[in-house]
Amino acid sequence: MIAEPRPGGARARPLTDRFLRWLGRLTLDAFYRRIEVVGADRFPTDQPVIVLANHSNSLVDGAVLTAFLPRMPRFLGASTVWDYRPLRPFLNAAGVVPLFRRQDGRAHMGSLADSFSSASDLLEAGGVLAIFPEGISHNNPRILPLKTGAARIALETETRRGTSGLVIVPVCLTFEAKHRVRSRALLEIGDPAQMTTEEIAAFRSDSRQDRVTAVRALTSRLHDRLDAMTPGHESWEEARLVARAAEMIGNTEPDPARAEALFDIAERRRGIHDGYLWVQKMQPARTEALRRQISDYDRALRRSGLRDDQIAHGVASAGGPARKGRKRTIAKTALLAPVALVGLALNLLPFWVLRSLSRRKDLDKRSTWSIFAGIFVYPMFWVLTGLIAGVLSASIWGAAVGWTCGIAIILIALGTGRPTLTFLDNIAVFLGEARARVLLGGRSQTAKQLTTQRARIQAELSTLSQEYAAYREQLNT
Repeated sequence: MIAEPRPGGARARPLTDRFLRWLGRLTLDAFYRRIEVVGADRFPTDQPVIVLANHSNSLVDGAVLTAFLPRMPRFLGASTVWDYRPLRPFLNAAGVVPLFRRQDGRAHMGSLADSFSSASDLLEAGGVLAIFPEGISHNNPRILPLKTGAARIALETETRRGTSGLVIVPVCLTFEAKHRVRSRALLEIGDPAQMTTEEIAAFRSDSRQDRVTAVRALTSRLHDRLDAMTPGHESWEEARLVARAAEMIGNTEPDPARAEALFDIAERRRGIHDGYLWVQKMQPARTEALRRQISDYDRALRRSGLRDDQIAHGVASAGGPARKGRKRTIAKTALLAPVALVGLALNLLPFWVLRSLSRRKDLDKRSTWSIFAGIFVYPMFWVLTGLIAGVLSASIWGAAVGWTCGIAIILIALGTGRPTLTFLDNIAVFLGEARARVLLGGRSQTAKQLTTQRARIQAELSTLSQEYAAYREQLNT
């Protein structure tokens, strides 16, 4: 990894950057089962870059970008984040540029112009600046209107500083269930965008109105780029039903050896959403009837604890991986059981503490509290457990044994984390398979009802897909 510049002309700290990226991957890997990265080859390797990302998962969004972007980014972050004292060392180490906004009451600490100037300095030095242009983390099913700051920084850097090669890269962060432990996440890097000659010329003008027009034009263009990468639903109900329809269309061939990539699901959802908007406009009554059917199926499926691919393919899908691979997984899980029991004993209490704490927060901040508070809570519990074990051991066998036991407990807690997660992931799969085999193998009334509902919806989806494809073909001729 190249030594990325830091704000204010500070000396590059590549070892610090490597540590932060490693720590980010370690903590995120403990919470999310998998984080996919798509489009890394599109990211410029030796140019100044502004990264624009959607913002729906609070500090976790920043952690994902830090850990998984091809280059180490420096963030433009609200100065209020520094109010959380435990985060200050990480913010300073990461080289976050504080954004002094008037509404935050920080005018005495700096101005917006100061923040933008620091950001331009970083880009002039060839660095990567990451911005969440919506301005706030939120729990809406589509991106909010973008603030103009990113466009202003880009145009200022290009026109006033003479920086060449500056590109703006849209990045979409998609979470399968952002607050759920062991779910999946996707970081999708879009095609780089550049400022047009018209926008640059207008911003160089002496006319304030021309400069404002240039900023608004670039902001609108960037909004369209980012909006095209996100699902853009009007409600969470619509998002859930479109996701279910995308899943049903994707489950055409059983492939129990591996889960479908989150990117493929996201790509299909975008296409289905476009078709949904067309059908809703052209045939509203038919759309409403289909919406009710999918909603009923979705509720029944979630109540049953079954997956759509299990309904689509029956017991064959419920069987999980291929027989040989499945046997290996069972054997590995059995071997991990003793280690996992120790890991659970040492980590279950802090897990429940963090879970109880995060559930009191807004939905877009729950995983932030679980992950970032966990950086402090888990080690605190390990040290406390080691201290108790050490004191008890020392009282019986002496100080040397006490120190050895205490340190061993802490090291065991660290070493059993990953095996315990693997064990629990496998157990969850086995339990799901067993439940599906019982329900589907016995042809329960629930399974029969779900199969009938699914067939009816699948037929209607197929018909509508053909009609939409014919409509698109007409447009292209």
